[in-house]
Amino acid sequence: MSGICGYVGPGDPSVLELMLNAIAYRGDKTHTAIVPGVGLGYRWWGGRPGKSPGVHHAGSHLVACAGTLAPPSPDPAASLLERLQASPPRLDDLDGAFVCACWDGKTLTPLRDPFGVRSLYHVQHQGVFYFASELKQLLAIPGLPVELDLLAVHKYLTFSFVPGEDVPIKGVRRLLPGRVATWSS
Repeated sequence: MSGICGYVGPGDPSVLELMLNAIAYRGDKTHTAIVPGVGLGYRWWGGRPGKSPGVHHAGSHLVACAGTLAPPSPDPAASLLERLQASPPRLDDLDGAFVCACWDGKTLTPLRDPFGVRSLYHVQHQGVFYFASELKQLLAIPGLPVELDLLAVHKYLTFSFVPGEDVPIKGVRRLLPGRVATWSS
């Protein structure tokens, strides 16, 4: 159990703490990394093998990874950064149950495991792009308008789940399984 969150843009770094506190049951350790215009946060249980030991720093890169890779890696965040930096990026054989966000100094690259075991939600609010591994973390953002998306609710009542990127809150989206996205500030 672990979780990540973050923002790109003129966000308030204290929001990371609010977002991490929303998933306090996911771990006893937190780590944040903040550079101008970007903040990444990670919560995990210390001492569990196969978990990243914090937000990974490598030059201008910051990587937060929740979950595990298959085959196991002692530092999934470092392993994912290595795969993303390869030319071309080596993501075709990526396996595990994880969600990750990598900042390279200019662009945020969030990615999600191929089977969708771990989730990644995102929203843009007041000029800031926020993301989190659990919807309740986004609900901790001060001033975020929370309005039901009635079409998504209808889909849930029809299918017992909401297909695609939609979630029951207007403006919030979910990254689909196996997808890699990019966001530039």
